Amino acid sequence: MWFKTALGCWILSGALVGTLASTITTRQDLEGETEATPGVDPCAVIGPKEWTTPKEVRACYKAVQVAPVDKIRDSIVDAVTQTLDQYHATYPYQDHRKLEKELARIKHNRYKTGFDVHVDVVKTLKTGLPDGNVYYRDTCYDDLWESFIPTPLALLRDKKGREGIYITPDAWKVVSNTEEFADQIEIWQNALPGKLKGNLAALSGAKVIKINHQDPFDVLEEHARTVGQYESLDAREKSFFASYSINADLISTDVFEFGDFARRAWPLDDSVTLTIERNGTNKEETITLPFRTRRVYGWFDSTDYLRQAWCVANAWAEEPFTNGKNIYPPQSEASKTPVPRNGTIGLRPHGDGDVHVQERFIEAWGPFIARAPETPGNKMAVLTIAAFKSIGNWVELADLKRHLLYVVWKTYSLGFTKLIIDVTGNPGGDPCLAYYLERVLFGSSVKRPGPFDVVLRAPPLARTIVKDISENNADPEFWLSYNPLNFASKNGQLNSTTNYLKKPEKLYINGETVEYSSKLTPVCAPFSEYPQPDEQPYFKPKDVVVLSDGRCRGVCASFVNNLVERYGIKTAVAGGRKGVQQTYGTSPGGLSLDFSQIKTDILSTGHAKDRNALPDLLTNGHVGVTWGAALTLNGKELQENKVYKPTVTIPLTADNFNNQFALWDQVAKLLLK
Repeated sequence: MWFKTALGCWILSGALVGTLASTITTRQDLEGETEATPGVDPCAVIGPKEWTTPKEVRACYKAVQVAPVDKIRDSIVDAVTQTLDQYHATYPYQDHRKLEKELARIKHNRYKTGFDVHVDVVKTLKTGLPDGNVYYRDTCYDDLWESFIPTPLALLRDKKGREGIYITPDAWKVVSNTEEFADQIEIWQNALPGKLKGNLAALSGAKVIKINHQDPFDVLEEHARTVGQYESLDAREKSFFASYSINADLISTDVFEFGDFARRAWPLDDSVTLTIERNGTNKEETITLPFRTRRVYGWFDSTDYLRQAWCVANAWAEEPFTNGKNIYPPQSEASKTPVPRNGTIGLRPHGDGDVHVQERFIEAWGPFIARAPETPGNKMAVLTIAAFKSIGNWVELADLKRHLLYVVWKTYSLGFTKLIIDVTGNPGGDPCLAYYLERVLFGSSVKRPGPFDVVLRAPPLARTIVKDISENNADPEFWLSYNPLNFASKNGQLNSTTNYLKKPEKLYINGETVEYSSKLTPVCAPFSEYPQPDEQPYFKPKDVVVLSDGRCRGVCASFVNNLVERYGIKTAVAGGRKGVQQTYGTSPGGLSLDFSQIKTDILSTGHAKDRNALPDLLTNGHVGVTWGAALTLNGKELQENKVYKPTVTIPLTADNFNNQFALWDQVAKLLLK
């Protein structure tokens, strides 16, 4: 499923963690529709199919029940509520009372199916707490199927600077050159009316006048209000549109992201109606295109198999464990290991092929690509960082560090003295890898133990866990998140016996008293354990610029903020709507943690029956929180509350859309003179 664009070989991107179902024009009338044929197993119908319809997938989803609906509802709401209330570090700073009321509403509401509960919970979290690290995800409904239409959109400006929403200029190229859609194109071609029938290619670059008979900017604003997985408005708007990113796997390739308009994780919409004005015409035309739903991951041949394999709480011998795992079980239970199932959570579909190499290529490994975007002999290079982790392939952090150093060193050794760091679409990852890159770029004078300072919530059970670890050696093998060895203070790395929550600090925030740890630094492995960069920096700060699309999230946002605050690095952001503040990073959060990881600390220290212990989930669900709230350099402000304003903003046009070489050239002319 490879196709050419301005950057060469691309692969089709599916869903990412945290990028859950779009809420655009979600149909609320679906609960009452008749989905399944009596006597027919709706999941068996779609089980062998690669492509199907949203309606058939809805029928399957509504047939899957892991428990009585009221118990599913209570299990999810209790897990989400208690996790946020005790462990989400930025919760007291946020306006969370509305969310609490909404969760209480769900707890007392009646639902027909577990899928209906799931939709309400996820939408409520998105609208009630727009934090990139906060989510509820269920493998059963969010990871197995996704729906497409062949008209991804872009926000572009014309030659007179007028802003509009368009079908992307490369839409037909993307769809027609991708093997994944080969047997779906005819369905879309035949759905077109009149003279347009069979001429899907004619839609590329068309201006969108209406979406489902509404002004497209009204639809965009509604999407931004409800999508919620991004902190800043500009990033929420951009998630609606198509974009590109770099595959963070071992295969270094460019990925076309369809955007939330043209790719839906939930099968709630059967079709979309567009009123368009095609290039070279002044006539408005209305078309309706059906969504086609594609299998992303998993296999099943019946509702019961789907339920057992993908929908009930996961207690497999393989990670992740839905409800955590006791790492130090009693000897009598140590041998009672569940039999592993054949499967893991899939984050995105992958294509086959070789590493993308072309004439401007310098070096690539996994999520790191170095290119020379201009003519030979030029002194400017581009380092693209797809993510501060590897997605889909399990790669040790040590290997990522070694190869990151090699990519940067090779760029430097070839005589490049100016550098654009492109973090377009970077979802974040490991803060220690980001911190290592800072040292690689700017030399061995970077000696701090970690990338930023954080504070943790200090609820009663967390204090008990830290006490047991530090005073009773409850984590002898150094597996648990609360182990003191994970942190440093102003006096250096904590030792294993430091009870850092013994005397929490009491803060009065938004009308309530909340207890936090003192300021801590997440500890990264000593630089001496990995290959070292040269003593002298490879690049001078004045010769380095960061390019973002505003969707540089989590650790990526913290990394760029550190470069700006510590070294005065200039930043550029590509795209964005007029009148909306653009940002180079969003949802910096700090340290993120999952419900199952917190449960593991609880179970492994023997507190499963503590009155403050988190309840078990019945579903194969995942609850995310910002566990350690990151602080800015002054140590007084949350990074999450800061507005990350770029040095310059570069509008997207038909010429530079999905053409990173054109954008790099513009950045160089503006900021690397």
